[in-house]
Amino acid sequence: MSTFCTLEGRLALVTGGSRGIGRAIAVELANAGAQVVVGYRSGADEAGQVAAEIGGRAVQADVSDPEQAARLVEEAGAIDILVNNAGLTRDGLIARMSDEDWRTVIASKAGIIGFTKALARELATRSVRANAIAPGYIETGLTEVLPDGVRDALLASTPLGRLGVPSDVAGAVRFLCSDEASFITGEVLLVDGGLGM
Repeated sequence: MSTFCTLEGRLALVTGGSRGIGRAIAVELANAGAQVVVGYRSGADEAGQVAAEIGGRAVQADVSDPEQAARLVEEAGAIDILVNNAGLTRDGLIARMSDEDWRTVIASKAGIIGFTKALARELATRSVRANAIAPGYIETGLTEVLPDGVRDALLASTPLGRLGVPSDVAGAVRFLCSDEASFITGEVLLVDGGLGM
């Protein structure tokens, strides 16, 4: 087994780990040697399958609820790695978004970036690193509903000429969780095929 980006002996919690990018991250971290807890809100069967495949555990919790999020962390155990992957989409024009949709997604992107940088600064003295990954358009259940015209436009705007796949993000997560990234904190890594250039 290669020792590059090894996570041997570490416990990882991956939220939203039952499908898509989260599933790929859970598998990648397990392949790197970590014990993985698959956090999920819905999709118990899928989460159970992922956990069985990687020799991990599945724990149900809606991480948008503070009490359930705290329970998830407690049930996971003494975690070394936390991957906050759980997400949702409410795409639309701001002027047409309902108040409920706005409250659901407000600051979900820019807010996470600011939170990551603040957390990195505050926890650095404890040797805790905090980084974020900003994926481009990744082929998952959330993006498969895009109309063909939108998909074609995205492909035309992406210098690498393809949509990403979940393993593209998972590899980046593995790197950031490893000792090879021990001097990286407070960063936002674009995994977008060049879309953000």
